[in-house]
Amino acid sequence: MPRAESLALFDALASAEKTLHANPGRHGDVPAFELDSALRFFARHLG
Repeated sequence: MPRAESLALFDALASAEKTLHANPGRHGDVPAFELDSALRFFARHLG
């Protein structure tokens, strides 16, 4: 996803509690620590 569009989407989210995790590379090249962070997010909000 292009950087400008990613930032516009992030800015459009109305939540006061939000973070942006940006990593260079292809979609499948997400670092392991980011996957761990995503799992914690889902467990916190959906678990």
